[in-house]
Amino acid sequence: MRISIFGSGYVGLVQAAVFCEVRHQVTCIDIDAARIERIQGQVIPTPEFEDIKKRLITPVIIDGRNLYAPADMEAAGIEYFGIGRGRSVTHT
Repeated sequence: MRISIFGSGYVGLVQAAVFCEVRHQVTCIDIDAARIERIQGQVIPTPEFEDIKKRLITPVIIDGRNLYAPADMEAAGIEYFGIGRGRSVTHT
C-alpha cells in the first residue's frame, strides 16, 4: 500500500516507521524542508525530555516501542514504562 503522512515530527515520523515496518511504501510530507533533509540524512530527531517533563502534570512516558533506555529516563526524572519491560522508577 502507498501511504502519505503529512507532518514528520515525533508522531508522524513514528507512524511512518510503523507502516514501513509492515512493508508499506511511505512518503512523509512536511512544511519544514530542513526536517525532511535531516531525516533523509538519517538524523532522526529525539524528544527534548526536559521540555516534556515541564509540560506534563505527572512526568510519565509509556513507550510501546521500547525506544528509550529506562536508566536514561530515570536520570531525567521521568517515570518510564517500556511495554514488556516493566517500570524503571519505583515510587512508594
